[in-house]
Amino acid sequence: MKNILFPTDYSPASENAFIYALNIAKKLKAKITTLHVSNMPVVEIEGKAFPKGIERIQESLEMEEFEDYKDGLVHLKSIAKKNNLEAVPLQHVMENGKVIQTILKVANDEGVDLIIMGTKGAGWIKEVFFGSNTSEVLENATCPVLAIPQKAKFDGAIDEIAVTTNFTDEDKKVIHEALKFASWFDATVQVVHVDLNRVHQYTNKIIDLKKEFEAYINRMDFIVLDSDHFTESLAAHLENNSYDMVAMTTHKRNWIQELFNYSRAKSMTYQYNIPVLAMPVETL
Repeated sequence: MKNILFPTDYSPASENAFIYALNIAKKLKAKITTLHVSNMPVVEIEGKAFPKGIERIQESLEMEEFEDYKDGLVHLKSIAKKNNLEAVPLQHVMENGKVIQTILKVANDEGVDLIIMGTKGAGWIKEVFFGSNTSEVLENATCPVLAIPQKAKFDGAIDEIAVTTNFTDEDKKVIHEALKFASWFDATVQVVHVDLNRVHQYTNKIIDLKKEFEAYINRMDFIVLDSDHFTESLAAHLENNSYDMVAMTTHKRNWIQELFNYSRAKSMTYQYNIPVLAMPVETL
């Protein structure tokens, strides 16, 4: 991964994600392309010249937007300097258009290997998977997307990555990708399965999985959670362990929606502040 795209609206959530982006880029010796998408309205009057008044308004709006963009760049550079990461290569792009389509287009045009985006608030899981710019990017990107919740804190290292499994072939591919990502950061991978039947019928599958990943066994762990309640058990496990991110495929959107169903989340005390590394199933 040598080319990281960082879409930003200069919000606190984006600022927090930028710290992750800088640290990851430094570790990978990668370049970051920052992208600010402007929703500047374009005034068009078919078959007629612009009235001077409308033209001046358009120019004024464009100038104001550009000044805000320049101020945002200065702030990003100050964040990099404050975190001793000003040596990370940065290039800056400003595009006018629809946010989601523009992010995806720039990612494809620039040959991006990873998109890193911020998400808002403690309820970010609802935002990510129930309709937001981030959710649309996760669903449609052709490269991995790392979604960073606003309350996630980069502690200086990526040490542990969780991957859930039901022992499918796609799950195994995600494990391989998570191991690749982990190797860049000298991290361990925790493979987690929730056994709802409590009959240990997956014991043999765990054994087979360990054999398949025998070459990586020194930096892997396999965890089976015995529980009658999939959602509560897995959510509690994720929250009570010091995972730096959770890896998943984007096609599991319905499963994730169920896991972090808003009505259940409201009745629980857990706060979901773990970054999600989403991998398009088509690329695995």
